[in-house]
Amino acid sequence: MCIYGFSESLKDLLTDLGYNIEAFSKEAGVGRSDVYHWLKGDYNPSPRSLIRIAEKYNVSVDYMFGFSDRKELIFKKSALTFYERFTRSRMLAGFSCYKIWQECGIGQAAMSRWKTLGCIPETEVFLKLAKCLGCTLDYLLGIGE
Repeated sequence: MCIYGFSESLKDLLTDLGYNIEAFSKEAGVGRSDVYHWLKGDYNPSPRSLIRIAEKYNVSVDYMFGFSDRKELIFKKSALTFYERFTRSRMLAGFSCYKIWQECGIGQAAMSRWKTLGCIPETEVFLKLAKCLGCTLDYLLGIGE
């Protein structure tokens, strides 16, 4: 379920661009049915779709979810892996892995997969982490500061 206002921000973006669902999905390289469900608030885009939209339309993911008033993406491609960005943010916030589990409900097994397999979490986990650690979604996604 989309809980942070992404659907409203996406509606505004489509209006600003003068696009319908078909035109947006084609240009953004995402599925038409996915865009329909995002607009209805049924679910959030995947992290890869968020990155694609942010880069294509120069819009901050934090703005799209209502975490920031700054619409423009200040693009800064990170050379760090997701796990490295997560660890840096966790350390800056003074959180242990145990505290991440307590505060965000994210277990050690998930964190181990991020580290050993290079996996990235689902969007809902990115949202929890950004809120909990006080960092930006753009940073965690590797596209901003």
